[in-house]
Amino acid sequence: MVILRKSYKYRAILNEAGLSPNTINRRLAAIKSLITYGRKLGVCNYAVDVDSIPVQLYRDTSGVTEPEFLSVIRQCDRSFLVGKRDYALLLLLWGNALRRNEISTLDIRHFDTSRGTLSILGKGKQVRVRVNLPKVTVIAITDWLIARGGSQRGLVGSQQRATAHK
Repeated sequence: MVILRKSYKYRAILNEAGLSPNTINRRLAAIKSLITYGRKLGVCNYAVDVDSIPVQLYRDTSGVTEPEFLSVIRQCDRSFLVGKRDYALLLLLWGNALRRNEISTLDIRHFDTSRGTLSILGKGKQVRVRVNLPKVTVIAITDWLIARGGSQRGLVGSQQRATAHK
């Protein structure tokens, strides 16, 4: 019974410290798991039965609908350099569900025009993975790279004066 009271006290301390319910529940789960493992090894003979804190559900992360996306992508004026870049970027984000960081780490060498692929470094990964791109995305990236010209290594990047170049 002493362990149970200390567990509830620990939960209260974490709660008072302002930690999120998910963090508190994760820490309690770690303690429960350790004690369960200790019981299996025969080094302890008690158990912890502390209720988790109810978790508030995250906001809706379903993203934009196809009509909303089409409405946004139609705003890209591809007669301007920045419009070409934004169009290619939006197609990468939407069509391949790539994260911002996955795109920001791309170099030209990661894009294979002939195969229509992109080698991305996924979240938490150490090795790049090749993903197939829709034909429209390959065309948009190629159009962007040709229009951009120069010797920049990054696949996409800021165009500080892009609106002045047609």
